[in-house]
Amino acid sequence: MKQTVKFVYENEEIECKVEWEDDGKEFDVNFFDPQTGYTGRSDPAAVQGNWWYQNDEAQEILRSLIESVKQWGDAEDWTQFLSWADGAEDVFEFEWDGVTRSGYDGEYRELSRK
Repeated sequence: MKQTVKFVYENEEIECKVEWEDDGKEFDVNFFDPQTGYTGRSDPAAVQGNWWYQNDEAQEILRSLIESVKQWGDAEDWTQFLSWADGAEDVFEFEWDGVTRSGYDGEYRELSRK
């Protein structure tokens, strides 16, 4: 079973594919890099290897999104929110709650699921 997951923060996206084993318990996450395709890695930071934005502000936004996906994933298993339908697409939006976009200061929280 496979589905597409998109994490969105300030209109920037990180996409991945989640593939479930037949038992529905084990799964692999494969993040997508728009420059090179699927990375074969389960860490959202895998897309950092090839920045596809020339704009410094957009790069900072993307770094913040990557950090928020990491922190949210560490705090709670986001896979429990997936639709569990083969081929489905799930979209999660994040909101920054702090005075700086640095991933090391302030807090991220999951805002909504489309």
